[in-house]
Amino acid sequence: MAQHAPTQGDEPKRRPASEPSFIDVLITDHAGRNDQLDRIDKMIDWPKVAKQVNSLYASPEGRPPTPLVTMVKIIVPQQWQDASDAAIEEAVSDRLSFRRFAGRALQDAVPDHSTISRFRKEVAERGLARRLFAEVNH
Repeated sequence: MAQHAPTQGDEPKRRPASEPSFIDVLITDHAGRNDQLDRIDKMIDWPKVAKQVNSLYASPEGRPPTPLVTMVKIIVPQQWQDASDAAIEEAVSDRLSFRRFAGRALQDAVPDHSTISRFRKEVAERGLARRLFAEVNH
């Protein structure tokens, strides 16, 4: 049986990372519920919080960065729990409630501990941590 060479139209359609998959929709109401994280998520204006660190991703070069809101939603509970970078990476990768809080669908990559570390250190070195957490507390 002869196979044809793939054409442009044969490429699989990729779903945007921000769009939930079918499995995400199924588990959202049934698994990984954390009422405290859900309340916090609704109380905070995350895009406004992320604006505090907008200057960190100024370069148009390299691969697309993890959204700022996601990075902030990872380091905020990290600080609350005094978790290491590796521990918060594992928590977001392993726990549905943390994954949901961070805005990561099941098929979305989770930033690794070195990415989290670089982001957290950059926030601190640029003196943005105080403003970031003040906005969260607001």
